[in-house]
Amino acid sequence: MKDIFIESLKVLKNYTGLSLVFVLTFASWVYLLIKEKNKALRTVFVIFPVVMMIIFILPPTAVIFNKIGMDNDIYYRLLWLIPISMITIYGLLKAFGDTPKKRIIASLAAAVFIAVFGKCVYQSPIFFKSENLYGIPKQTIDIVDFIKADAQRDVVYVLPSADLITTIRQYDPGIGMPYGRDTYTTTYVETNPVYEVYEMAPKLNFKNLLEVSRDYEVEYIVVYITKPTEDDPLEAGLEYVGEVNDHLIYKDPVITARVEELKKYYK
Repeated sequence: MKDIFIESLKVLKNYTGLSLVFVLTFASWVYLLIKEKNKALRTVFVIFPVVMMIIFILPPTAVIFNKIGMDNDIYYRLLWLIPISMITIYGLLKAFGDTPKKRIIASLAAAVFIAVFGKCVYQSPIFFKSENLYGIPKQTIDIVDFIKADAQRDVVYVLPSADLITTIRQYDPGIGMPYGRDTYTTTYVETNPVYEVYEMAPKLNFKNLLEVSRDYEVEYIVVYITKPTEDDPLEAGLEYVGEVNDHLIYKDPVITARVEELKKYYK
């Protein structure tokens, strides 16, 4: 239970970042704790956040989530129920906004504070400029269409380069991957042997990659044409399929053979 409690505290830290913006929220909550007398508002902005925080930190809650198959990437979303932004703004306006002029000044001051000490979410690699009606990069569409045309199946397991992971399943849910964007875009880093060989190594070794990718039934491997490599993919056992938008597409014949063999039993 102690380990679960400590893990919950880590998740809380990762969620809040313990930044100055969080300090501003906490200060607003303390002010409302002392000054807010309206029972309804006090329930929403003072009591409810504390109750939710206690529920979140208590080990039994995390145990229940783990029992039903929810990991930390899902568990932390309980904290979304806490109206953090509303607590911050309402607390500031109540403290400094007893007149319309002061409310405007308090709002502007809060906006500047958040802009300076907060973090722009659009700097994350999961955001990108829309290029079409899908709202998905064209290279993702082209690569997925190319692979699906070659595979001639609804479900295909692919190892894409990191820039494709965040959008590839948005375009086609029939594409399976050995890991998702949480492996490299969040603080909850999961150990994945395929990711370690494919993305973490200074140079890609195809022989080492196949040793782990076959455990995940990866049939197609997408590699940037400029990615440094240690060995020849064809000598390692891959088949060259084609090139799409500066990405080289390879196919693992071992997995293809497995899939074809399984198709005999699921006609």
